[in-house]
Amino acid sequence: MSAASTVADRMRARAPAWLVQAAQPGRQEYCHYGEFRLGYELHGPDNGAPIVLVHGILLDAVVNRDLAVSLSQAGYRVILLDLLGHGTSDKPTNARELRVDFFAEQVATVLDHLGLEKAVIGGLSLGAITALQFAVDFPHRTEALLLEMPVMEHAVPAAALMLVPLMLTVRYAAPVYRKLAGFLRGLPRPALGIFASGLNALSQEPEVIASVLHGVLVGPVVPPRRERVKIAVPALVIGHGGDWLHNLE
Repeated sequence: MSAASTVADRMRARAPAWLVQAAQPGRQEYCHYGEFRLGYELHGPDNGAPIVLVHGILLDAVVNRDLAVSLSQAGYRVILLDLLGHGTSDKPTNARELRVDFFAEQVATVLDHLGLEKAVIGGLSLGAITALQFAVDFPHRTEALLLEMPVMEHAVPAAALMLVPLMLTVRYAAPVYRKLAGFLRGLPRPALGIFASGLNALSQEPEVIASVLHGVLVGPVVPPRRERVKIAVPALVIGHGGDWLHNLE
């Protein structure tokens, strides 16, 4: 047994119940997007009004589980999609495959696989701009939008300042980060989805992290304003005061 595993086991044994109680996952399913496999979770009744929720950058479906449980209890059918490069989906290390416009296509692919003509599309941060891109590319399939902390044009420099150092670190210090990721994979997951998903993100292999960051930063970030103003569906936009990365101006 490795030293990292031993430390992780001790931390798990001593952790309070609220910390180690994992959020309940939904039914795990998969579909194909070209040559790649996409993973997603299903929550709620099959005949409920469908809602697709997409996670933030490097996060996974776990971040939206708490919301999915609440929505499913209200009768909605909630689909938690893991975008390519994240969670249970395939993780190509070619950054050209990991762009926001391709992420919007993956939302459409899941709808097609489930036989759904349209749905409410929502997400957090990267998931929010993926939802916006979907609404621009597939307006007839967008019932409404649920957008939490979208990354808009004015926030692009802030995003670069935050993400580029991480990308360079995992790319050029990969051997060191790989050991850290292995240690983090052995730690107990917190009960709150946001913290569990964040720990999952940091536990990924450095090549995966670098590729996702590279793809998102060099590809289109958010649909231009001239396209966004054409979106004609109801939208709920949630912002956080003083958040320089998710500036809604």
